[in-house]
Amino acid sequence: MQTLLVVFLWVSVSNAAHLRPEGAKEARRPHLKRESKVSADPDPDTATEKEPLRPHIIYALIDDLGYAGLGFNAPDGEPKTPIIDGLVGDGVWLKQHYAFRFCGPSRSSFLSGRLPIHVTQNNCDLCGVPVGMSTISDVLQKAGYATHHSGKWHAGLGSEQLLPINRGFNSSLALLGGSADHYTTERPGGPDGLYTMRDLWQDHGPAEQSDEYSTYRFVNYALKVLDNHNPETPLFLFMSFQSVHFP
Repeated sequence: MQTLLVVFLWVSVSNAAHLRPEGAKEARRPHLKRESKVSADPDPDTATEKEPLRPHIIYALIDDLGYAGLGFNAPDGEPKTPIIDGLVGDGVWLKQHYAFRFCGPSRSSFLSGRLPIHVTQNNCDLCGVPVGMSTISDVLQKAGYATHHSGKWHAGLGSEQLLPINRGFNSSLALLGGSADHYTTERPGGPDGLYTMRDLWQDHGPAEQSDEYSTYRFVNYALKVLDNHNPETPLFLFMSFQSVHFP
């Protein structure tokens, strides 16, 4: 029997805009006082010394979301995020997690398992995880996982070797660069942005034109992955949203 592990990470750029105004009342957040329903002990039905637990893993990275940008942690309970609030209430909230100050190095850090200073601290399209470094998807793929990526990549696009499909993922629908129009996937290209290019890549080549908003596009692709997945095989799905990154 396979179990499901859902992990969320948000990249916090600045907390200053979310600080509670002086004299404002603290928002009610009763679920933060509840004990977690998740046991720290291995499930005896799925984990033994001879056959270790290999849960399905869905890792969702939300781009440039501030520390108080979700309902459960917002001073005034806005925005409304009931699904994520429910995951926090029934799961484990790790409060001592730190991310880099912008998006690219945070992604490369997660994928490589290294601190940004040891992989990249630059936020550019040609930066990312060097070819000589293994990624988490490389490791999980060797452990028998089916590995899939849906969303923003921004971990290297200077050569074919740096594409998600060649970094340990069995399939990928990717915004390769740092940002693009959420609907058209267009972004400036060339010296000084002299021309416009479409940035949407599936596996080894350009993806079909789509006018869906980026979040729906990447979620729909992920749902197709889940529909076609054999649940007997452990799954690693890297959901890396472009939202709430500009434009």
